[in-house]
Amino acid sequence: MRIRRATEKDAYTLAVLTHRFFPYTGLGCPEVLCRLRSKNIEYYAAIEDKATVGFTDLEHQGGGKAKILGLAVLPEYRRRGIGQALLDKALAAARAKGDEKCVILVAEDNLPAQGLYEKNGFSHCGVLDRKLWNKTVLLMSKEL
Repeated sequence: MRIRRATEKDAYTLAVLTHRFFPYTGLGCPEVLCRLRSKNIEYYAAIEDKATVGFTDLEHQGGGKAKILGLAVLPEYRRRGIGQALLDKALAAARAKGDEKCVILVAEDNLPAQGLYEKNGFSHCGVLDRKLWNKTVLLMSKEL
């Protein structure tokens, strides 16, 4: 497995994965393509056997703050360190841009993801003021 910076050639796959794991975003291929071209958003893809099995997208929000917009791994590839590798890449990219703090949103019922983020120094710092897909969403942050 390897993690690489996603390119415009990955737009369709990233849109499919985004729709599967984060359907409330409404992002399709044109929107993902636009985000891939953005100077403030970086996508990383986890590749295994020539297939994209996970991704993360990171937004540099300015003022020393980064936000992991999403991090997802296909169920059949979980528990293999791919989520950790994607998180490591996102945090390294945030540090490389000079970001001092990173935030992430996570569903209250997504205990495996919360465990990953806590293991990597993220702490709970709030609750989103609205539900997404009828789920309570927690805000977690980490000083870089």
